[in-house]
Amino acid sequence: MIEYPATGFYGDNLLLKAKPVYTEQENSLVARIPQGKKVKIIITSKAALFPSGVWFYEPATNNYWAITDFNSSSVTQAFSSINGGLTCELRMNFDKGTFQIDYNENDSLSPTLTKTIKVD
Repeated sequence: MIEYPATGFYGDNLLLKAKPVYTEQENSLVARIPQGKKVKIIITSKAALFPSGVWFYEPATNNYWAITDFNSSSVTQAFSSINGGLTCELRMNFDKGTFQIDYNENDSLSPTLTKTIKVD
């Protein structure tokens, strides 16, 4: 089972299933991936106007995430675990706004979980 701990090295974990509200301070995108498992996280901004309601990550803090380019048309970005048996982590900051996080675990074509977060 993939674990989403409450906190990571950089702060509150954006993937903690039960937490819907975050601050603009830095946060972690962290998942503990068992051997033979994987996860793809898709973040979508729910802001009405781009470029508000976006996020930023520090590339030097990336541990074991494969990250797609930011798609400004759909205002989405995907973060995929590279290998099982590792803890994937990344430092992230979000603008104020509302964001959807889709969890696609173990090659699922549709989200196995979706949550909405609000950043104040």
